[in-house]
Amino acid sequence: MCGLYGFLGDRADVGLLAELAHLADLRGGHAHGWATTTHDHKERGLFRPDCPLPTGTVIGHARLATSGAYDDLRCAQPLRAGSWSVAHNGTIPDVSAHVFRHRLTYPPVDSALLPELFHRADTLDGVVECLEDLTGGLPLALLALRRDGLLLAARRGHPLYAATLPEGTYFCTAPFPGAALLPDASAAVYHGGHTRALALTTGAHLKRHEGGPRWSA
Repeated sequence: MCGLYGFLGDRADVGLLAELAHLADLRGGHAHGWATTTHDHKERGLFRPDCPLPTGTVIGHARLATSGAYDDLRCAQPLRAGSWSVAHNGTIPDVSAHVFRHRLTYPPVDSALLPELFHRADTLDGVVECLEDLTGGLPLALLALRRDGLLLAARRGHPLYAATLPEGTYFCTAPFPGAALLPDASAAVYHGGHTRALALTTGAHLKRHEGGPRWSA
């Protein structure tokens, strides 16, 4: 269980963004981090009141470790690879099989596979296909930021709220004033003032993952 928050726009209300970071911490505790298109910040523990926050587009993550060492900042999110940074709440089953199939270096944390394979995708549909392939229908919440400012927000089962205010759109895994849940089993692509909705599958089928849990839902 991890917490996410973020902002899409030119000038966030930093006070509101800090409040969302604190709300995300309710689902974290081991590490905290944020990423813009060009910079990353990660540290152990909860979000601190004096922690710097950017004013432009940003995605943030509060980590409660379920994969990788709880005190290893290489496992803290958002995770960056190539042109993508990803903040993910969820599980990637059968990591070894994905590493072998895509000829990757074994990652310190399962979620690191997401930006690695997003970067290899040629299209946004390909990115969503990667997300589906890696998560196998499991519950997830995700914020992903591409170097050109494109933001992808997705949820399936896990909560992810959004509110659009005059200065931009805010996101958080906890409810906040004026926010509504994003549609379940969907991904929203925000870029250049436009939004595109993409559907995700709705069921988990893990019996095919030999190294993972033996259940489906």
